[in-house]
Amino acid sequence: MAVAQTSVASGLWPVVATKLVAGALLWAFVLVSVVGSMFPAITVLLARVILDEQIGRVQALGLVLALAAVGLIVGG
Repeated sequence: MAVAQTSVASGLWPVVATKLVAGALLWAFVLVSVVGSMFPAITVLLARVILDEQIGRVQALGLVLALAAVGLIVGG
């Protein structure tokens, strides 16, 4: 089951990347680039969900700070 979940998750990444590029062409490039820079955070969250890896305190703090930074940048 883990192989199927990993395959599906890795297959979705090109779709998400393509949508971000299309969004960059249609909408504000700054917004799309900021959201696109969150791929490492999404990788950590997928590792938690799919592989049942533990998220350490430093990783959790990094996720919270990254989300706060995106909110500050997008909010202006």
